[in-house]
Amino acid sequence: MKHFKNLNPGFMLIESMFALTLLTIFGTSLFMLQTNILFKTTLAHYKVIKTLNLHKLKSKFDTQIFKKTQNNESIDNVHVEMKLKAPDAELSIKTKKIPEQSKLHKKFEKNLYIAHHTAKIDNKKEDFITLLFAPSTEESS
Repeated sequence: MKHFKNLNPGFMLIESMFALTLLTIFGTSLFMLQTNILFKTTLAHYKVIKTLNLHKLKSKFDTQIFKKTQNNESIDNVHVEMKLKAPDAELSIKTKKIPEQSKLHKKFEKNLYIAHHTAKIDNKKEDFITLLFAPSTEESS
């Protein structure tokens, strides 16, 4: 058996380049995954803050409506507003009567109101409208 003098144990250049390529591919995908997770966590946190602030505003609005109905006052033109710094937002809820042209006005003239909700967050404006029924506390004789 013949022994070769130039047999050095170790890696060849092509093997080390292949290993480096595999590490680069897996490292890039891991970095992208981490970036995506961080982005989604930030977005979820932002939505939770937005929802909590909307609930705070809604509870203030409901408190005002409750006080007015207990005092037999009209809930027309109830306005609640909240301005926030982080995130930059303006939230508001306003009530108004149903327009006289509406078919709902004939049946629920004194009891049905429109509640217009507006949320302006980071220069994005979102509006939605709900109907608010306020039962009258007047006793019929």
